[in-house]
This record gives sequence, structure tokens and C-alpha cells, in this order.
Amino acid sequence: MSRKSRKSRYNKVSQQATPQQKIKRYTIFATALLAITGIATSTVHAMHETQWQTPQPLIAEAPRAIVADVEEKEVDEGAFTPEEEQVILSAISGTRTAAAAIDALNERGFYPLAITSNGVMEPIGPEESIDYILTDPLQYETKVSGSRIVYLYVTENTDVEDALNKFDTLPQQLSAVKELGYTVSIANAANYDDGKPDEHPDRYQMSSDAPQIDRRANTVTLYATPLRSESEIEAERKAEEEARKQAEAQKKAEEEARKQAEAEAAERARQQAAAEEAQRRAQAEAEARAQQQAQQQTQGKSHYRNCKDVWETLGHGITSDDPGYSRKLDRDGDGFACEIRPSY
Repeated sequence: MSRKSRKSRYNKVSQQATPQQKIKRYTIFATALLAITGIATSTVHAMHETQWQTPQPLIAEAPRAIVADVEEKEVDEGAFTPEEEQVILSAISGTRTAAAAIDALNERGFYPLAITSNGVMEPIGPEESIDYILTDPLQYETKVSGSRIVYLYVTENTDVEDALNKFDTLPQQLSAVKELGYTVSIANAANYDDGKPDEHPDRYQMSSDAPQIDRRANTVTLYATPLRSESEIEAERKAEEEARKQAEAQKKAEEEARKQAEAEAAERARQQAAAEEAQRRAQAEAEARAQQQAQQQTQGKSHYRNCKDVWETLGHGITSDDPGYSRKLDRDGDGFACEIRPSY
């Protein structure tokens, strides 16, 4: 068979292949690659008995002649050894994305191939494998015993879409996606570029534009359109601005009123303190005068000019034992002077 006829036969058969035939051919393809690189079943088991080694990446394409020669061969249903099962489970049980599972298996010397959950062989490259997750429960198998080819069953990761579909408002959707661990931004939809949805998400809603998801960078961009017309948004903005100015003016007026009240209260306190001080001084002076008068009334003077002076000072006459007594004031000499208040 010529090379040209073999190639056309291969292309024709590939186009008419069913999903099960595709799986079979990918298995044969991987087995042929292992044969080309000199990896035999006995060598695989010998590596298992000693230590796991990371294999070289599979070649992207094998010679068509080899594929044509082996594509009609039957592939035996294989199985992993218990030791291989343990290594595979330890590698993928802690992962979520297909990319992480593929990396973990590669590190342990396996050749992982991804199969979509509908059973169709879909080789998934490193760039797109981040968008797939392992099925739950975990499903994996091999077709050739000892080949260390692992078929992983995966499905598209729809965590962002599922979170968005749970809620109706943009703020709720934004919060739900952030809870998944993504860094989320909001942009204007394709037909609207004048808004600021990232500043006021409550005024917007999700548009029909699909969100931009970059799971490798762990970022999500949501596209939004306004809930209301531009005129309504502008009117609301003006109303908010007016309310803000009124609130500031009221706050300023309240602050000035507070300062004025404090100043008036301070002035009243000062005046009251001054009045109390004047009253205290007046009372002290009155008490001093009263004490002086009482002392004078009690002790009297050492000399009186006449009986009028005696009565003005003491309010009564004096005896010979009182200070200021003199015979001049006691005309009858009975020892009690100025017995009667003078009328002059």
C-alpha cells in the first residue's frame, strides 16, 4: 500500500469513526508511541519497583504508517495494579481542575488523557484543561495493562455560571463570584460605554454578554447594562448631589449653632461667676462690718466724747467696769453712766 493511499484511507476511516472507535484509536495511538520510545511493559513494572520517573511528553503526532498498521489491532481491556491505583488516587483526589490532575499524574510517571463526560475522546491541551474539572465521583481507567495511560473523565467547569444563575441582582452575583475566590471586575456591555458599573453595581444588571473568565489568572469580568435610562440615572445623580449639598449645609449650620450655643453658655457662666464673686465679696464686707459692730458693741471704746457717743456705739449706758467709763459721764456718781438715751 502506498503512503498516499494509506493516508487517504486513514482520513476516511477517522471521519466515519464513532466515539467508541475514537477512544480505541487514541489508545492504540498512545500504545504505539510507547513502543516507539522503547517503553515496554516490563520496563514500566521495573520502574514501579524502583522509583517513579517523569516520562518525556508524548509526541504530538506519530507517523501515519505506524498508526495505519496498528489501527486494526484489537486493544485488550486493561487494569491498574493496586499500587498504581493508590498512586493515581493520591495524585488526583486532592485536585479539582483537569489541569491540576494532569500535572499531578505527569509528575508521577503516568500519561493522562482527558475524555469528556459524554464518552467522546477529546484530548485537552494545557491551555484549555484549566477550564475542565474531574467528574464527581472520580472516574478514570486504562485500556492497556501496564501502559500507564490514564483516561480521566472530565466535564466543563461552570462554577462561575452556576453562581451567577443563583441570583438576580448584580450586587448578589458579584458577591457570589467573589466567594469562589475570583478577582471580579465589572465592565460596560458592548453597546454601552458611558456608565460606571464598578462604582454603582446596584444601578446595573448583567448583560447578555458572556462573562470573561480567566481561571489561570483567577479573574472574572462581568458585563453590565444600566437598570434605568440615562436620563433617570442623571436625574438620580443630581438628586443625590443636591441631597449631599443640603446635608453638608445642614451640618455646617448645626456646627455653627453648636459653637454659638457654647459661646453663649460660656458667657453666661462667666457672668454668673462674676455675679457670684461680687455677691461673695459684698457678703464678706457686710459680715466684716457686722463683726466689727458686734465687737464694738461688746467691747466698746476706750473713750467716749459724751453719752450720745456711748449710745451710738453701744446702744445702752455703761458701768464703771466697762471700757470708756468716766466720772464725766456719770453725773450722779452711782457707777452707771448715761442711763438715759440723750435726746440731742
